[in-house]
Amino acid sequence: MLDINCALQTDRLLRALTGLNRKAFDELLNAFSPVYEQSRQTQPRKRAVGGGRKARLSSHQEKLFFILFYFKCYPTFDLAGIIFDLHRSQAHEMIDGTERPIQRPKDDERQKQNYSGKKRRHTRKHLAAVDQNKRVLVLSPAREGKLHDQKFHDEEDIAGGVPDEIPIELDLGFLGVDKQYDNIRLPHRQP
Repeated sequence: MLDINCALQTDRLLRALTGLNRKAFDELLNAFSPVYEQSRQTQPRKRAVGGGRKARLSSHQEKLFFILFYFKCYPTFDLAGIIFDLHRSQAHEMIDGTERPIQRPKDDERQKQNYSGKKRRHTRKHLAAVDQNKRVLVLSPAREGKLHDQKFHDEEDIAGGVPDEIPIELDLGFLGVDKQYDNIRLPHRQP
């Protein structure tokens, strides 16, 4: 892994890698640390402190350095993974539709709206955006199971709220959304 202490001690190198001098980096770190901790405490812990996978970027200083390095140098995820000893998939977000079964409605019109031909049952549908740790970042309101993923996305526009620097992986249910945004990645379609 890249030794960031060397970069933090050399002002010229720190400016080349992050765009900030040491004073500006320290000021930003003071603002970043409490905001980062607050974002981590949005849901109650399911494991004791120290449980689960160990982070490669353990300190707030390393996390902030990685973010600034990425936005300044814009490396590919493969290169950033080699430099910071991370897997390339840890810098992606993914959006997908999910359906949950419901009891069959008694009203004929509601039956038609909630019947999903894909699942062959009555469902309610959500669009969810998750990060590399499978944490749900965005969850849309429930809609009828009949609604197609792409049409649902066109109405909710979840990908529009994600910065262009962060690639978004979609499945083939969102074919056509990749023409609207530059940061969309779809799997290769077999001929």
